[in-house]
Amino acid sequence: MSKDLKICITGSSSYIGQSLIRRILDTTDYLLVLIQGKNSPRVFLDKKIEYYFYDDLDFNLYDCLENSKPNLVIHLAGYSVAEHKRDDLDHLIGSNIVFGTKLLDAMKEAGVLKIINTGSYWEDFYQDGKYHPVNLYSSFKKCFFNIMQFYVEVLKFKAITFKLYDVYGPEDKRKKIIPILYPGRL
Repeated sequence: MSKDLKICITGSSSYIGQSLIRRILDTTDYLLVLIQGKNSPRVFLDKKIEYYFYDDLDFNLYDCLENSKPNLVIHLAGYSVAEHKRDDLDHLIGSNIVFGTKLLDAMKEAGVLKIINTGSYWEDFYQDGKYHPVNLYSSFKKCFFNIMQFYVEVLKFKAITFKLYDVYGPEDKRKKIIPILYPGRL
């Protein structure tokens, strides 16, 4: 593989993000740009990685993407709660709508026109082919998808959204049914 491809990953400190990064580092020579929260640790110490830490106030996504010049963005960042409370609203809106929209606009300014996005099974919970928001998080995921469609249709972005139903695997410390039923097997 060639180092010509540079991938920017948001949500890189999540379980999915860390699993994806391990796979990319193990199988390719791609360069990585990781955008993560200001309190997230540098899990990977590799010369093929550039870290950028987001703090909501002073972080400039435009400068980040202009300086790092990725070819592709993989957008994993978000905030999820099954049942929101009043105190969750700012974080839900900021993480799922504001950050993603700023990311798309910064991509436009930097000339990065390819994005892989992640959706949620909560958007298709009833699996009848119709949209039924079962929680506020699923509404925000759908809203961001619609915002992204503007960038696809008007600004000619190339985009794909993978809807994740559930994930688990080695080193997953979250409480999940498979690791609970079969401890030590992953």
